[in-house]
Amino acid sequence: MPPSDDELVFEDGEPMDSPDHRRQAALLVALTTAYYADRDDVYVGANEALYFSSVQARNRDFRAPDYFVVIGCDGRKYRKGWVVWNEEGKVPDLVVELLSPTTEDVDRTVKRDTYERLGVKEYVLFDVLTNALEGYRTDGTRYVPVALDPNGRFSSRVLGLDLGLHVGALEGVERPWLRLFTPDGRLVPTAAEAEAQRAEAEAQRAEALAARLAAYEARFGPLDEPAPGDG
Repeated sequence: MPPSDDELVFEDGEPMDSPDHRRQAALLVALTTAYYADRDDVYVGANEALYFSSVQARNRDFRAPDYFVVIGCDGRKYRKGWVVWNEEGKVPDLVVELLSPTTEDVDRTVKRDTYERLGVKEYVLFDVLTNALEGYRTDGTRYVPVALDPNGRFSSRVLGLDLGLHVGALEGVERPWLRLFTPDGRLVPTAAEAEAQRAEAEAQRAEALAARLAAYEARFGPLDEPAPGDG
C-alpha cells in the first residue's frame, strides 16, 4: 500500500535558486491560471512535490517541478502536491524546469529521465540566466527535441499556447521573461497588463466619442444651444 499524505514530505526546505527563478515560476502559474479561469479541469502547480511511486516516497527521493500543468483532472481540489496514486494514475502533462548552475545537471538527466519514463507529454527547459529555451515532446516512448518556431517559441500542444520570451518588468525587474502566447502571436497578459489594456481601450472609446461630438457640433452647433426656431 502506498504511503498516505500524512507520511509524505511536501516541502524540502530548499528555496528556488534566485528571486528571478521565483518570479518566473509565479508568473507562469498566474498566467496559466488566469487563461484557464473558466475551466475546472486544469491544475497548475509550481515547486510542489511530485510523488509517483511508493519506492520513491519511502526513499525520500524528492521531486518538485518548477512549474507543471495537468489537464483533465479536478482543478479546484486543494493539494499539498501531486500524488499520482491519489489521482487515478494521472501524471503532469507539461513540466517546465528553470535551469540554474546548481540544478542543470539534475534537470537534464535525473528529472528528464523520470518525466520521460512517467509519460509527461512535454518537457521544457528555460535557463533564467542565459534565456536559452528548449523543449521536448514524447513520442510515446522517449523525448524528442522540438524545434522552436521562427519567433523562438515552443508550441505546446498541451496548453494550446506557445511559450516564448518577452521583455517586460516584473516586480520592478525588467528582463526577458518566459511568457505565454496565443497561436496567433498575442501575448497572454498579466493582471496588470490586462487592466492597462482595459484602461487604454476605455480612453480610446472616450477620445472617439469626443471626436464624433466635436464633428457634430462643428456642423450643427453646440448640443446645449436650442436649434433655430425652438422656443
